[in-house]
Amino acid sequence: MKLLYVVRDGEVRFRLPASNIEIKPDGTIWAAGIPLLGCTDPADKAAAVAAVRCRAWAELRDEWYTRLGDNPNGLWAGWDADWDAHPAKVAADAAVLAGVEARKAVERVQVEIYLSSRGWGDYSGVAWRGDITRPDTEIIAECQALLAAGTDVDTPNQSDAQLLVRISIARATWQVRQDAAKLPPRPRHGPGYCYNCETYCDGDCGDFAPVETARHAMRAMRDSLDDDFVGD
Repeated sequence: MKLLYVVRDGEVRFRLPASNIEIKPDGTIWAAGIPLLGCTDPADKAAAVAAVRCRAWAELRDEWYTRLGDNPNGLWAGWDADWDAHPAKVAADAAVLAGVEARKAVERVQVEIYLSSRGWGDYSGVAWRGDITRPDTEIIAECQALLAAGTDVDTPNQSDAQLLVRISIARATWQVRQDAAKLPPRPRHGPGYCYNCETYCDGDCGDFAPVETARHAMRAMRDSLDDDFVGD
């Protein structure tokens, strides 16, 4: 459905269906028999409302009317295709896209490291969550703070070396997943194929896996990396 966009200061104020719009010979835009007006001064608004109620169109100032494009009343009006190409819309879309990409970049490096269980109370385990690309010393310090401040922590006294092992494992796993995401998609196999034994065993292997899981994908990635290493 074709729409007319009415915008002020880069913000869409309302959208009107083209079926309700009439553009007069002088270029003024009317919606359902009422002129599309723009007023910011309270006194002007009151006068415009009174004139519209009485259908006293002659009392409306020309600068209150709205035409396609930029208007003296501060409004911009245009069809949806024109709004899509408007600099304000393009800039807003770019800002949204940049925000989405920034969030994705933050989420991409977020990792959870399990540190300890708790007692028999209704507590979840103690875990650190953050940017795995940060220095080990910073992550260790934050992990120690979580263990020290936690309630009913089962293993609160962990050495920096123990925490470093947890961090190293988490970072290695994260890196494997990052590398796997860069690989081209593997071809899908037909019925009867088993991703566990990598043959069309139809379940004869005893551990039939007809659907590829992250474990199988990581195994394939490691095999690919090993082949590349041998090839060098």
